[in-house]
Amino acid sequence: MAAIKFGEKKLKTIRDEIEQALKVNPTYGPKAYEFLVEIAKLVIVARRTLAYTYPIRYYMKGVNKQAFFDFMQSDLERYLELLTKSSEKNWREFTECDVNGRLTLGDKFEKFKSEITNLKVVLEKAF
Repeated sequence: MAAIKFGEKKLKTIRDEIEQALKVNPTYGPKAYEFLVEIAKLVIVARRTLAYTYPIRYYMKGVNKQAFFDFMQSDLERYLELLTKSSEKNWREFTECDVNGRLTLGDKFEKFKSEITNLKVVLEKAF
């Protein structure tokens, strides 16, 4: 459950950072950063859901069912860890500044957004 608390803390941090970014350059609006909040929420939900599946495995009967469950469980854990690792990166490192020193969301940011959104889609299909 420590991972869930960490996720909730990370969600608050992301919201605060977005608020700061919007103050620095409101041109983009909250929609440009919405995916960060969605991913943080997904990580929390996925961790909580995964925690409740372990007892199911414990009481599952049949070697084949257990093996399949273990396979699916490990796949979910792997993609969750990939998404978590990506979402823990400081997204501000992928932003740039224009000649006036204002925050801009260039190619680096779009590449980061694309990669992390693809992981999000994979995980959403599983949950």
